[in-house]
Amino acid sequence: SFEVGVRQMGGSCIYLSQQDIGLGVREPEADIARVLDRLVDGVIARVFSHRSLELLAENSSIPIVNALSDLGHPCQAIGDMLTVYEHKGKLDGLGMAFVGDGNNIAGSLALACGSLGMDFTVASPRDYRIPGLVWDEAKKRAVENESALSWVETPEEAVRGVDVVYENISDPDIWPKALASLARRGRLVTAGAHGGGTVALDIKRLYHERLRIIGGAGYRRRDLDRAMAAAAEGKLRAKIAQTLPLSEVASAHRIIETTVPAGKIILDPTRG
Repeated sequence: SFEVGVRQMGGSCIYLSQQDIGLGVREPEADIARVLDRLVDGVIARVFSHRSLELLAENSSIPIVNALSDLGHPCQAIGDMLTVYEHKGKLDGLGMAFVGDGNNIAGSLALACGSLGMDFTVASPRDYRIPGLVWDEAKKRAVENESALSWVETPEEAVRGVDVVYENISDPDIWPKALASLARRGRLVTAGAHGGGTVALDIKRLYHERLRIIGGAGYRRRDLDRAMAAAAEGKLRAKIAQTLPLSEVASAHRIIETTVPAGKIILDPTRG
């Protein structure tokens, strides 16, 4: 998505994988930063250790964008805020609940909500709270923008009466509880794979209350392994609903957002 966005705005990209440069292993971050500083106008870095981002920034004069680190996932949070805005028409004054451990996504959402005047409640076990450094900064921003941030231990407390529920766990029992707590036209945002048993949902309530589930769900690991093996043998192929030129990525986004396509939407860079 970064590459598509840069190219749409007239820029060009060079993709460097871990195998290409061995960031922090074969080549020190500082050396890589000094070289890239002479070659490009900015770096979008998806790393594991947040310290790698800091070293890149300390040893270059160009912007370093955090595409993912173990401490934060700010671009994910920005995308999530855009999704909420597209569905709710505003951000200021809304309430979001995050159910899951205090990981990089939770921390970035806390910072985003605190910056945008949204109330934010996270439900996580006591030993898996958002790191203090991130939480303190998020609360400081919340005070400046007149919103409230809080932590609770149970999902039931977190999701009561909020506008958006962001779920990042694999417990299927949370789905009906989270949906039951949403205000009218609320959204349940899911991230990552989901395991466990089949989830039972009240379809009638989804329709009458205009509730929506946004996100993707995986399957049990053994089912995924079988699917991957079948794909490798040519027995399983993706169903393509529509193929569009790369330049029509905005149209592809609208199709996905407004319809339920029966297959994949493919962006073809070879088409004009």
